[in-house]
Amino acid sequence: MINNATAGGTYAGIAKAEAKAAEAMERLSSGVRVNSAKDDSAGLAASNHIDSIITSFKQAVNNVNDGISMGHVAEDGLEEIESNLIRVSELLVQAGDGIYTTDAQNILLYEIEQRFISIAEIISSSAFNEISLLSNKSGAISSGVTINKSTTVNQINLATTNTNIYLGMPTASMPSVPNGSTTKEVLLDGISVPLADSNNGNGYYLDESNKVQLKGAYSAKGTQLNPQNLSVSYYSNNPNPITLDFDLQSQIPDRIIELMPHLLIGDFKKEDIRIYVNDSNTPIGLNRFSYDGFNKINIDFDNLEFTGNTIDIQIDYDFDKPASFEENNFNFHIGSTGNEKVSLNIGAFENLILDLYSGITSDVDRILTWKNEARVDKALDQVLHARAKIGATQSRMANVSDDLLNANDEFASSRSRIMDADYAKEMAVLTKNQVLSQAGYSVANQLHDLKSSLVMEMLKN
Repeated sequence: MINNATAGGTYAGIAKAEAKAAEAMERLSSGVRVNSAKDDSAGLAASNHIDSIITSFKQAVNNVNDGISMGHVAEDGLEEIESNLIRVSELLVQAGDGIYTTDAQNILLYEIEQRFISIAEIISSSAFNEISLLSNKSGAISSGVTINKSTTVNQINLATTNTNIYLGMPTASMPSVPNGSTTKEVLLDGISVPLADSNNGNGYYLDESNKVQLKGAYSAKGTQLNPQNLSVSYYSNNPNPITLDFDLQSQIPDRIIELMPHLLIGDFKKEDIRIYVNDSNTPIGLNRFSYDGFNKINIDFDNLEFTGNTIDIQIDYDFDKPASFEENNFNFHIGSTGNEKVSLNIGAFENLILDLYSGITSDVDRILTWKNEARVDKALDQVLHARAKIGATQSRMANVSDDLLNANDEFASSRSRIMDADYAKEMAVLTKNQVLSQAGYSVANQLHDLKSSLVMEMLKN
């Protein structure tokens, strides 16, 4: 009676109906048909793969939009360059009018060169996310001629003066450091004295007469019978900074060279400099001097060995004058492989400046050269060509972005068909199994009552 097969089947039906109802409830509450691999392992794998594709497409759209934005920034700079070149072209025509004196033409030349300086400023400052757009400093193409230069620095002299001092000693008797010299070290009874400043009130300083004065804890404490020794050493000729000679025989305005020094010396680096001390065959380490990126170096003389009181410095360096600069080319990936990309070619506008000033020296009529050789017109053509390429690429990028968005929508729809729950179907399943579950419980109760009554009748008999 206890293991009645009918009752067991009833309860099994109830459990099955409740399991299906729970599964339908889970899908309805999450909105997802495949909540775990047991629901549909193949569908889950396909969905995860599509998720990866959708995420990649979204990033690809962001990449393309970055490219479009970069193109806008570059085109804004080129538009300003174009405006300046148009004005220069107008000035060149004006300069050809016979009514202008030499002084008047010099005024026109001044405005022309101010326009070129403005162009150089735009080239050097146009950037997107700190990436230079119109300039390519590292893209110098060598003229094929390596120039070696050697500079001998005037002998650096180290002078030392010793004075016995004591408390109350007249200021006039303190040692001095001559004008144009650099103090190396001050010793008081053999102990190094630091330089006193606003942050450190103890040490030495130079007064208005360049005399060494002591203050704070280092003030003189000796007596006439037992004086203290004050030793001051200094470079008798100031060695810094040292200027490197790059044979800058060019009429490019100084302001343009300040903005774009690589125009004349290419990709010159600190590693191209070799500094030899006191006829040594081994150059000093790169950490012993600094380079300003153009033509100035500062040497750390404090740690160099002197021969007596002097030191000899020889500087060798190699550089290539650039003939031109490689164009800037920026890639924006639209897929997982290296070939899936869109390229934005902007150009390197150092070439524009080089072309404008090529062959122009102090004895050349610049206005006549720019006009007769149509250099400004060629520069304007270069700018217009670059703007056209950027515009065409931006148009292509916009189409790529649209295609990516459409593809993204299609993949999202495919994922939805795999993963999303069918609410009508799941509601029908839930309702059906809830009814079956309730019916099962009702039948189970009736079976229970029936068996109980049969048992009681048997006991009575």
